[in-house]
Amino acid sequence: MKSKYLYFCLITVCLSCNGSSEKSIINSGYKNTLHRSGSRLEIPIDKTTLNITSCLFLTETGTEVAYLNSNKNSIQFYSLDSLKLTDEIPLQQEGPDGVGSVFGFRALTRDSIYIVSTQYSKLFLVNNNGKVIQTIDYTRDKTGRYLAPAKIQSKAPMQQIEFVNGKIYLTGLALGNWTSMTNDQLLESSICIEIDTVKKMVEQLAYSYPKDYWIEGVREPVFSRVFDGENFIYSFYGDENIYVTKDHKNVQKIPASSNFIKNIPPYPNDGDMDNMLRYYCRTSYYSTIMYDKYRSVYYRFAFIGHEPEKDENLMKSVMNPTTPSIIVLDKDFQIISETRLDDNVYWVSNSFITEKGLFISKNHPQNPNANDDKLVFELFTIEEL
Repeated sequence: MKSKYLYFCLITVCLSCNGSSEKSIINSGYKNTLHRSGSRLEIPIDKTTLNITSCLFLTETGTEVAYLNSNKNSIQFYSLDSLKLTDEIPLQQEGPDGVGSVFGFRALTRDSIYIVSTQYSKLFLVNNNGKVIQTIDYTRDKTGRYLAPAKIQSKAPMQQIEFVNGKIYLTGLALGNWTSMTNDQLLESSICIEIDTVKKMVEQLAYSYPKDYWIEGVREPVFSRVFDGENFIYSFYGDENIYVTKDHKNVQKIPASSNFIKNIPPYPNDGDMDNMLRYYCRTSYYSTIMYDKYRSVYYRFAFIGHEPEKDENLMKSVMNPTTPSIIVLDKDFQIISETRLDDNVYWVSNSFITEKGLFISKNHPQNPNANDDKLVFELFTIEEL
């Protein structure tokens, strides 16, 4: 399992990097496109803050970006109006207010932040001083089964904490040795954790992976999930479809494929490190799905694989996603656009949506114009061709 867990950690930020110039955006033939508006946000940061993060979300007010500073185990707040740091909340790793090393969060307001950590199957609610005001333990569900810490992050594939009718929804993951697990065993894995905050009850919902996900062989069992106010929408790494459900019982399977992805092969039979890294470089896959409440559309991100060059640094390539494509679906989940972005320019894991449109970070590690001293986001809007 250790080797596969390593591969999972790699793939959550993967594919490669070859070249650095900004090219024309490629539209895949629809009547709409994601238009590079030319407008950008540039927010100064200090020397203790990296220019990309594993977890970034817009607050519920829509006026601030909440940003995980892993170097300091803190949550920073940046105003989209003043383009300045307005607050920083240090989080203790140990002691009465200890939350461990922060893995992810959801900031409802500056004074109400839900934290998940790498160490604990616990959900911590902290205030603007970093004081823990509530702890929800989901170590075991109501049947006594053990639950691993939730993977809440903005880095691909994005997963976030959802709040619906007094219940909290976290994401799960298939536990066990993926190389020896069968498709039937995979389907025994719940991928949604429901926490009833009134009854203080934790339940693993029966919802799992698509029934045929591993029929042709093992693919990455990772996924993205978003809630649009009515539906939960799931996007799986190796599946061209998306899955829409209100109750995690009745599920609608909807085609949402990329014109740039023909097939997503399973793991190679010889899964040594070199072969796996080459597999990840070559393999295109589906990643984050986001909901735009201002335009009632969904953005489904994909990454396009490439054939590694002879002397290419495979590990570096896998760790730096290079060629993103963004599929746009309307309120009825019909594709209205797909746009392939420039190589090695955009760090799409750091994206957020406002009334103006979709903002995407330009601080890709291989972007020669990336700025170490600023968070730089470019605005994309949906336009008719």
